[in-house]
Amino acid sequence: MTALTETRKADRLKIATQVCNLLDRLKIDHAWTREGFVEGYPKAHRISVNAPRGLDLGIKIDGESCQPNVYVLCWHISSKVDTCLADRFGDINPHHFSKLTAVAYGLDGLLSHLEQKLLMALDGSAFDDERETAAIAKNGTAADRNARFAQWCAEETAKREAARVSA
Repeated sequence: MTALTETRKADRLKIATQVCNLLDRLKIDHAWTREGFVEGYPKAHRISVNAPRGLDLGIKIDGESCQPNVYVLCWHISSKVDTCLADRFGDINPHHFSKLTAVAYGLDGLLSHLEQKLLMALDGSAFDDERETAAIAKNGTAADRNARFAQWCAEETAKREAARVSA
């Protein structure tokens, strides 16, 4: 039997179906944008994964990939929550503890990686509550940070408008 490859159109559909079947089995919220519906990637399926506690991932199964069957998986925590990843989740960003980039090779590697990480998210072992508490103490809650950012954006817009008017 020939292995599935994202370079073949029929295989891309099968790969995306297997990924979505895994997500369905684990009861993980996701959205599948089928091939041809994303303007910038006409030969790609995109699966947006929304796991527990704001853990998100985008999976691209792209027929025009420069490295076919090599999946670069950029896990991240939504800016709307305070969740921090635990070291056991993998080689996470040590600055804010909310991102991890991993690489999976082939469909089996992709499915294995997804299952491992998503089971950790489901049982809570992907997250570090002590780290989250420390981050909130240092930087405020996600709501606080988002409010400060919105205020900063408003101030910057006002500065640009004032500079434009006076020019």
